Amino acid sequence: MKKFKLVLLLLIPIINSCIKNSKSIKPFEITIDNRNISNFDYVDKMVDSFDIVPLQTNSSSIVSDWADDLIVEKKRIFVADFSLNKISIFDERGKFINKILPSGDGPGEYTGFQSMIFNDFNRELELFSGFQRKLLIYNENGIFLREEPQNLLFQSKKYLTQDICVYYCHVPNSEILNQEKSYKIVYQNKSSNKVQYYCSISDFELNLGPLFITSHFNKIKDSLVWFEPFNNNIKTITKNGVTDRYFLKFTKNQIPTDYWDKRNKYKMMLDAAQNQNFPFLSDFFFENNRYIVFIYDYNKINHLFIYDKMLKKPIFNANQPLINKWKLPLTMPRSVNSESLLFFIPASDFKNLIKYHIDKKFLPKQFLFIDEKLKIEDNPIILKIFLK
Repeated sequence: MKKFKLVLLLLIPIINSCIKNSKSIKPFEITIDNRNISNFDYVDKMVDSFDIVPLQTNSSSIVSDWADDLIVEKKRIFVADFSLNKISIFDERGKFINKILPSGDGPGEYTGFQSMIFNDFNRELELFSGFQRKLLIYNENGIFLREEPQNLLFQSKKYLTQDICVYYCHVPNSEILNQEKSYKIVYQNKSSNKVQYYCSISDFELNLGPLFITSHFNKIKDSLVWFEPFNNNIKTITKNGVTDRYFLKFTKNQIPTDYWDKRNKYKMMLDAAQNQNFPFLSDFFFENNRYIVFIYDYNKINHLFIYDKMLKKPIFNANQPLINKWKLPLTMPRSVNSESLLFFIPASDFKNLIKYHIDKKFLPKQFLFIDEKLKIEDNPIILKIFLK
């Protein structure tokens, strides 16, 4: 494969690039009634199927009960631990394959990483070391392949096609891009060496540090859906650029449009939103052909919201999801992929769910089978809920 070095960004003036802001198309408005939030509600009517995967436990495979980042693909599961700068790799049924650990400052080595990206077109795993300004690239089994210089600092990266990748940046990049302003979205076509920029913002608004959210993109069909915390505007990214997609309208305490102009640190934004009791998009944004699902924070509590595109109305707005046919309460989803909501359940919590269940005959047989073999010190369980 032709190696593309992002250091070319320093030579952008000679590249046939274009600079744009998002196109002005009126987004579809989704109303969230945060005055009326249920303590719990059932999700049965939305669930198509499920899969449950226990992660194999041995001396090499141990992961923490909280995944700093979680990528679940069709054949691989990647669990990131930022405190140890470690990646644990499992197959689709949870069998341990390999782990990637920090090794040093030399070629093919890293001391720490800030982002984990899976390229599902060529099935390669990328680790971004912002301190060392490079990408380390591995195959899906964690075998090192190559490294590439990476001058552009970013929080998230996603492949739109095999040749086009999109970066979400929340640190100043005007100097690297050789532009007067910084840009939140950098859109790079590796085959043509063209780079495009969207959503300009001054360096002053970005100079107080990044937002520590692991993924800002959700892939649906041939486009990306882009979101960022504290921002009620959801956008679409395609080969043709960036357009407005949805606007989230809360019925109470909507964040004023210009409120973040002088409050741009993540902690400042979080404290301000919580002290002012603003509702705001927080952890993830998921969309498939029928449903839109996201978590928002209000009154310092996370709430799950689901909008039915076919019925054209909200169908879930509660603190906790439950599956009635299983008589089972769920935690909030930890993450999402293109097909499902992902729940990362510590072994001790899973065993307690089974132990204190009101009537085990309602539970799927897979749950009981896993519980029989599971120890409380074992690795977590991944529950995948596929929506209709």
